[in-house]
Order: sequence, then structure tokens, then C-alpha cells
Amino acid sequence: MAKRSTRKNPPTPSPANTEDGDERLSFKRLFTLEQANKTLPLVRHIVDEIQREYCRLVDQVELLQRLEANGASSIDTSHLEELRPLRQESDNAKAAIIRCAQELESIGAILKGPMDGLVDFPAMRDGKVVYLCWKAGEESIQHWHEIETGFTGRTTIESGEFAQSEPVVKAAI
Repeated sequence: MAKRSTRKNPPTPSPANTEDGDERLSFKRLFTLEQANKTLPLVRHIVDEIQREYCRLVDQVELLQRLEANGASSIDTSHLEELRPLRQESDNAKAAIIRCAQELESIGAILKGPMDGLVDFPAMRDGKVVYLCWKAGEESIQHWHEIETGFTGRTTIESGEFAQSEPVVKAAI
């Protein structure tokens, strides 16, 4: 099993000023299709944890809402004490999801959807930064989309696309 990163504050896409004064998005790295696919064993492991924690969070939030609704008319301190561990479980699940998303970011990938396990990988296509798009359950990365279009703009990768051999460690768009 691959060793997981414990880095707390990895770089994320964020505005960066370039030499000519333009404000652009900056990424930790750009991927070739081969490089992104090589990260999938670790990405799958992280996304599995995200999806588990997301389900746990949804369950906890739904339970809390039901309990709070049932106890709203007769709230007393014992009722509040019952809710405390549930709130803590909910907070723990949120923290785990955030930690996992940061772990993805530390390798250059971006979590786009915790429920569906959507992950994007910045890549270069025809001189423009786009996202290679992977969804939990897919064997390999088979789609890409423009940064602005998101999942609905997914396009099947044609043979030979994203095959540049030189990785770019830091890129600005």
C-alpha cells in the first residue's frame, strides 16, 4: 500500500501574479495522461476514504436533524447531551474529508465531488490548461474537460492526447 502524505497545508489552485501583472490560476503541477493514471492507486485509496467519511457525515447530519426536530419542543439539558457525541462524529467526518482532499492536492490532484469521487488533474491540451477527469469506479482516466465546463463538459480522450513527455512542475494559466 502506498504511503500517504501527512502534509497539512498543500498548495491549491489560487490566484498568482505573473511577471506581466496578469492574475492567473496556479497549479502545483501539470500531468500527462500517463502520470495521472500512475497516481490512481493512491487516489483510489484516498477517494474510498472520502466516500466512506462522506456517507458517515450525511448519516450523522440526517440523524442530528431528526433528533433536533423531535426534541425542539421539549429541549432540556439531557437532550443536548445526547446530541454532543453526534456533533463530534459529524465534525470528525468533516475533518477527515478535508484532510483527504488536502492529501489529493499535495500530489497535484483536485477533489471535485466527494459523493461521486470526482477528481481532476490539471493537464496541458493545445497550449491551454484543462482537467483530466476521473470518477471513482473508472479503471483509468478516460475523459478531460475545460476548466470552466466541469463534469458536464467531459470529453472522451482521443488516442495520443495528453502524451507530452515533460512534466511541468508548476504552471500558471
